[in-house]
Amino acid sequence: MAEGMLDFGLISDDARVRKRIEAIANEFDYSFGIWNDLEEFFEAEQHCKLIAFSVSADTSKEVAQKAAEAAQLAKAFSEEGYLISIVSKGLPRDEVEFIQKSGVNLVIPANEVIDTGKMDFFASQVLRSKYIPIKDTDIIPETELQFDLFHLMPLRSKFLRIAKKGRQMEPKQLERMHDVNEFYVLREELPGFKQYTEDTADDSHAGLLRRCRGQFLEFSGAYLSLVEMMCDDSKSVGFEEGRQILEDCKEMVTGLAQTLSQVSNAEVWDIINNSVIGEFGSVERMPAIAAYATHFSTVLDVEVEELVKMIFAILVMDIGLIMVQPTITEKFRYGKEAELTEEELGAYHNYPKISINVLANKKLPVEGDIKDIILLVNEKADGTGFPSGHPAERLTFESQLIRFCKNFDKASVLKTGEQRVDHGVKLKEIVEAQVKSFDEFQPTFSAKLKKLIPPST
Repeated sequence: MAEGMLDFGLISDDARVRKRIEAIANEFDYSFGIWNDLEEFFEAEQHCKLIAFSVSADTSKEVAQKAAEAAQLAKAFSEEGYLISIVSKGLPRDEVEFIQKSGVNLVIPANEVIDTGKMDFFASQVLRSKYIPIKDTDIIPETELQFDLFHLMPLRSKFLRIAKKGRQMEPKQLERMHDVNEFYVLREELPGFKQYTEDTADDSHAGLLRRCRGQFLEFSGAYLSLVEMMCDDSKSVGFEEGRQILEDCKEMVTGLAQTLSQVSNAEVWDIINNSVIGEFGSVERMPAIAAYATHFSTVLDVEVEELVKMIFAILVMDIGLIMVQPTITEKFRYGKEAELTEEELGAYHNYPKISINVLANKKLPVEGDIKDIILLVNEKADGTGFPSGHPAERLTFESQLIRFCKNFDKASVLKTGEQRVDHGVKLKEIVEAQVKSFDEFQPTFSAKLKKLIPPST
């Protein structure tokens, strides 16, 4: 039996798929193994957190049958229980459902693995976002946990469960682990964590911060689940389910807005900036941008109904980036936008329309003004924006505030190897620069931004 556990295992004899997966694994530093077929894989006896396997056949029914059989065998070696079936052709929904009943989590055509960032995104969610960090101060001694609690063992890259749901953590136990500073909960148990923070809340300021962090983490987890659902073509969404998604979004945004209004600017920055999930790219920053928009909206007296529309637009507006060719998102991840080819730039400028198409394909009951916000966020007052190059008078308050939040997040996000940015100072710098410039925003909008500058700066 092979020693250790790999992040990513691929079973495929498709040269293009093998090359693409190897590139993903190398970029994101996943440990990985590639085998030509199931027999070779079984001989290796290698356990993996995620296993993807290619299936091809003459008919869709044969593809589904072979995928289901492969899933049953591969699941014994999938430590995290996550399987991806890479199929040679698009399949009817009933064939996809047949494959999923065998334990497959995602069915994706080979051409989408090669030509889009879907595999990059889903792999990052499985391998890097299954466990969500919380602070040691979020756990109150002698209170019953409503979730399993984990500790990361860095040398072994393994998460160790240190407390089961229903258990109480003793004061001495927490004191001994104080130096760790960070624990982890499963993403699917974030609602339980949020409920725990509410049940253990007190009137102290520390209690307020715990509650706010719990709300933001639940919001982030729900967002990633939403994106996964939107990008998974094998999952359909009915009108009623789509309506419930919008209602859940409204409830979370309202609660988050109320809590954020009670904490200081410095505390808002800390809660948002230190709660980043994932590594795919700008898509995962959307909860942070939504939280900034929520915070700024309370200062600018935006009505709750308008805020909810704005936040939902933020959550879905960059989904189209997952659908573009992977060389585009890779260049943006490494700040190499200037190296985009003319073809890549054209595809990038089209991504807001792709996001709209995804919403339409999922049949979400999205209002027209939300679609307008999505299409206007990347437009600029001087007419050089995209996708349509609209002039300043077409811009809306909502689209400009979202663009401002994206700019602020890009300038202030904590990056590896760089010093922490003073958010208050950075906010003042950006606002003062925008007031003097008319390239991006309408003058009337820029004037409103002055209200965002903290008095202390």
